[in-house]
Amino acid sequence: MGKKAENLFVNTIILTITALIMRVIGIIYKVYISNELGTEGMGLYKLIGTVSSLAITFAISGVSTGVTRIVSEEVSKKNYSNIKTIVFKSGVICGGLSIVASTILFVFSENIALLFLKDERVIMSLKIVAISIPFIAISSCIKGYFFAVRDIFIPITSQFSEQFIKITVVVGLLSLVMPRGLEYGCAVLVLGTAISEIFSCIYVFIAYKLEKRENKYFSIVKGKSDDLLKRLFNIALPVAGSSYIMSGFRTLEMMLIPTSLVKFGMSTREAVSILGGVMGMVFPIISFPAVLLMSLGRVLIPEISRARTINNNERVNSLISRSIGFTCIIGIISFFIFINFYNELSISIYNRADIGEFFKMISIAIPFMYIDMIIGGILNGLNQQVKSLEYQILESVLRIILIYVILPLKGVNGLIITMFITTVFSFTLSSIRVIKVTNLKLDLVNWVVKPTIFSFISITFGKVVYSQLIKYDLNIGAMIAMVIFIILMIYLLLLKIFNCIKLRD
Repeated sequence: MGKKAENLFVNTIILTITALIMRVIGIIYKVYISNELGTEGMGLYKLIGTVSSLAITFAISGVSTGVTRIVSEEVSKKNYSNIKTIVFKSGVICGGLSIVASTILFVFSENIALLFLKDERVIMSLKIVAISIPFIAISSCIKGYFFAVRDIFIPITSQFSEQFIKITVVVGLLSLVMPRGLEYGCAVLVLGTAISEIFSCIYVFIAYKLEKRENKYFSIVKGKSDDLLKRLFNIALPVAGSSYIMSGFRTLEMMLIPTSLVKFGMSTREAVSILGGVMGMVFPIISFPAVLLMSLGRVLIPEISRARTINNNERVNSLISRSIGFTCIIGIISFFIFINFYNELSISIYNRADIGEFFKMISIAIPFMYIDMIIGGILNGLNQQVKSLEYQILESVLRIILIYVILPLKGVNGLIITMFITTVFSFTLSSIRVIKVTNLKLDLVNWVVKPTIFSFISITFGKVVYSQLIKYDLNIGAMIAMVIFIILMIYLLLLKIFNCIKLRD
């Protein structure tokens, strides 16, 4: 293995482990704040998050992606002075856009809260978010540089520092302000994030300045920099356009859900609580097993692209087939676990039984959700980004229509129905496209039939074990962890015995 390939492999492994650790920390953090805020508070926090994401998306505008790609190209050409130029120019662009976004959000926070989010309790939080946006944008540009030069130490330590600072601030202040109401509780969450982002920006900026000072190659000029801005915009504008569209759709969806539930007959507080329960508490747990799939998706894109470049169709189909098979294996057992132990998971994680029904209702969409997630990476690797974006837009439009039509009639059941229909819709479109482009042969026996049978056997055995464990005075969290571990071991053993998975997978 060459040095570059080895570095890429090591970086991928490190990023995957980091993503897994960060997700675990994120889950623990979410459990803590959900127990403090409750479903209504989590709903408010979700609404704040959708608006802040839209503002941040506008500020970054695909520039970070442009920085990473151009810096990578200039490093390969040894045009080191161009690196300094593009990082500076992108920082100026992001800085300008972020100031515009920050000003708009800060000045019009009250209008946004009352006219669009229909809740004045989010005003304070939106103002705090506005202050942090310029720091987030500048930090994003500089991190793009570090990823391009394969120096992932700075971005990773920055991530860990952000989490540590955020959690420290929130844990230290949340219980103190909660007696004053959810408005102050959400403000503390946003404040913790803002302080951590400001620190992260200062940290990566100092690291960049030190590296620039120590690296003598930054002063070497081997190529013209006249076209740098043009190249940056050529990369950033398409990314920004798609990001704006999707972020806008997501914001509209989140705003429509409480409004539609109120039309069903719920109070505003009840509607926000449903949003917090489903989107803020259930989805982070449901999507946790997908951490491996996200890492796989990132690795798939360059692997499939390389195989396509040399017309190695056999390699392309092998990668796609193994990826889909691996995803089916994870998705099917996840579905069985959530639908059979929904109540125990709800109690052990959130110490409340009412969230369990949401786990149960959403679990049926898990296999489609996971496969759709990995197929997104496959389509990008097949140079089908335009089609992938097209399907995402169609899915979002369909979801918005269903939210507007079904939720006022069916309430929370309508929300679950909407999520299931749109997930299957996106999964179907993406799958058909992959099959059409690659002539992929479906292996339903190893992808679906065997994993389903083995999941049923494993779950049955797990239920027997659980029925024996509950006779003892054990913590429910410990019991369910032991049972899930036993289920997974039996499941993996059966998959290996019947050749559904191989050592190379």
